[in-house]
Amino acid sequence: MRESKNRVIATIGTVVAAAAITTGVAFGATGSTSTAPATPSVATPLAAAVPAAPAASGAPDAAEKPDAAGVTETGEKAAAPGAESANDSADSAAEKAESAKLAAQAKVTEQQAKDTALAKTPGTVTGSDIGDENGTISWEIDITGTDGTQHEVQINATTGAVLAADTNGDD
Repeated sequence: MRESKNRVIATIGTVVAAAAITTGVAFGATGSTSTAPATPSVATPLAAAVPAAPAASGAPDAAEKPDAAGVTETGEKAAAPGAESANDSADSAAEKAESAKLAAQAKVTEQQAKDTALAKTPGTVTGSDIGDENGTISWEIDITGTDGTQHEVQINATTGAVLAADTNGDD
């Protein structure tokens, strides 16, 4: 019983120390209070063990924990743990499968598309993707031009013809 009482007291002390850090109130060794900012040099050992609260930025705290009902302090419903990463993984896997399927149908390889794009727009290839727009399979090649300008060159994956060449999102 005494051991669990000590745990409760220690937990309450941690919560009080965290609240003191968040509000800027420091507790001295005598129990007196000060509104001076709590820093590790003036904080009690218990408060020093609690990480400092982030500066108020107006943005919600990224580490905000939901309550038992799954609602955060800002009133937002928190996502289930791991839900976002599982959804991202599923989307990524589906995109990879679709890209592999389209690449298998293409007569022009990714490297051939890159070579054609670089012939049209000299520079360095920074990315490539295959997609299907209106029934036409095409490679989208991202290039940083020799002058630093960003370009996107679209190559028909069946014929190898340049379909479009855009600079900085010009459509």
